[in-house]
Amino acid sequence: MNHHFFLFAMSLGAGGAPPLDPFLRRVLTAIEEWIETEWARKESIRTEALTGGWTTERKSRLRDATLTTNRLANHLDGMSEATFRRELEKLGAPPPGELIRKARIRYAAKLLTHTRLLVNKVGKRCGYRSEKHFTDAFRAELKTTPSAYRRSAINQNTDA
Repeated sequence: MNHHFFLFAMSLGAGGAPPLDPFLRRVLTAIEEWIETEWARKESIRTEALTGGWTTERKSRLRDATLTTNRLANHLDGMSEATFRRELEKLGAPPPGELIRKARIRYAAKLLTHTRLLVNKVGKRCGYRSEKHFTDAFRAELKTTPSAYRRSAINQNTDA
């Protein structure tokens, strides 16, 4: 499967996408679930730190809450990052970093259309440290800024 078709299939969602390899489905599900819970896990650790201080263990848990390709590979089957990359390559899937980046942007689009969070807060919840980095990544993926995307979604809902 070539990358463009694969990404198109992913963007269609479950209804129109061709059947995915079970391993790839697990990868995509794990990425989506991790990203959707990442912020809450980090906030929980930060809250603990407010009362109990920043211990080495809490700092480690905060760092480990961030989704990386290495953590994803380990989470899935305890495999190395190199093996994980090879497995995805065999399936014709994009590299894990690209899958994670695209999932973060999909989650951001969801937050922009379903919440009233400020754009910079959406970016932080999706794992971006700066609003500029978030906006650049969003624009590269969806060809529009987060603010314009939100305005467009609002306009589509009011026109319906």
